[in-house]
Amino acid sequence: MHMELTVSTGLGIGLFHPMKRIAIIGGTGFIGEYLGKHFSDNGQEVTLFGRNLFANHTAHEVSRSVSGYDVLINLAGANIAKRWTSKYKRDIYESRIETTSKLVEAINLLATKEKPKLIISASAVGYYSNGSIEVNEEGESGDDFLAQVCKDWEEALTKIEGNIRVVRTRFGVVLASHQGAFPQMILPFRFGLATVLGSGKQRLSWVHISDLVYAFDTIIQDERLRGAVNVVAPDAPTNKAVALLLAKRFSTIFKILLPTWILQIGIGPGHVVLTDDKSAFPKKLIDSDFTFAYPTFSSALDNLLDR
Repeated sequence: MHMELTVSTGLGIGLFHPMKRIAIIGGTGFIGEYLGKHFSDNGQEVTLFGRNLFANHTAHEVSRSVSGYDVLINLAGANIAKRWTSKYKRDIYESRIETTSKLVEAINLLATKEKPKLIISASAVGYYSNGSIEVNEEGESGDDFLAQVCKDWEEALTKIEGNIRVVRTRFGVVLASHQGAFPQMILPFRFGLATVLGSGKQRLSWVHISDLVYAFDTIIQDERLRGAVNVVAPDAPTNKAVALLLAKRFSTIFKILLPTWILQIGIGPGHVVLTDDKSAFPKKLIDSDFTFAYPTFSSALDNLLDR
């Protein structure tokens, strides 16, 4: 697996004292694999669980699997970058809410000494309303499908019993050179086509995989971080600005405008992932003195394309 973790100047990077036992649920996805390798390389005891832990086992059985860990990281959820049929929308929803609900039930079955001290559960900037401008963690939720998924996903965590710190990490698009959305994002530009999607005015909330990994370090170490935490870069460029940066880097000649109605026909309801306007701001991370290694899309692009 290709890795591109780089040194960040975030809080206490790579230093865990004493050693922690960390379980990553949904750990077979690319984000989980990056996190697992990072923690393992830094001397932590790491276990990766796939979603089948929840699909094939009762809450009592899950509780035995997650007993005794210091940190539980929940990343489980079906990939949203597929065509959204009615059935697949159910998969998107159930893979998040049902998995998280069973995890919460399993944790509540544990004796106090067996419970984790920290749960970090994934969510997304899809939580916020469309058109939000640099919204921090106190921003209002939206009313579309993705917002409802995120709200119910986070709501499931409120049923955790005991003195456990809970962090809900709201991700933007996670950029890595060979995995996730980035290879698809740059593909038309590699073939000389500068592609602007929808109006081109919609902003992109994103984060470089290295900054995401080191943000998790900060969350684990800084007990002030609780509740929702936006794991996004402080720079949210428009789709048109992204296209211009990529066009310059790839020296593209032809420009293609793909209006929303064409994307709607080609992709279906999932086109909103490309056309919604989400501009989240990482206020809590910045307030905790976290410093982004890649604060701008341009700096992330330089790093990812040079690999």
